[in-house]
Amino acid sequence: MKREKELVVGPIIDWANKNGWHLFVVNSSAVFNPTLGIYLSSQAPIGCSDMLGTTPQGNSAYIEAKAPGKLNTLKEHQRDFLVRGISIGAFAVVVDSLDSLVNYHLTWLNHNNQKAYLITLLPKIKKVRPPNLIPAW
Repeated sequence: MKREKELVVGPIIDWANKNGWHLFVVNSSAVFNPTLGIYLSSQAPIGCSDMLGTTPQGNSAYIEAKAPGKLNTLKEHQRDFLVRGISIGAFAVVVDSLDSLVNYHLTWLNHNNQKAYLITLLPKIKKVRPPNLIPAW
């Protein structure tokens, strides 16, 4: 998580602030409340992207960040969140670098089928095969 924030989220937020984007980081982790002695869950919906906001063109932006080389760790509920965003016209992507975000956005702006383009960028989710429940006796 630390590498993701230092190497991907931080540079994206810095770049966005300088380039007309309005992005904010969504804190979706549980927080310990010492008064109650319990963890309180986030109010973010399941699968919510790491960053939300708007592009300079006024489109919604949903950006899921992964550590460099870890795009294949996208979870099914995160992918579903991005797909829902894409279906309503948002710029919704999973990235592992600022460069990939910039390149995806520039291509998306000029693409004649923006939704289809974004769908092709999403990593496939590996289906986990359920364990064999029949005992091997």
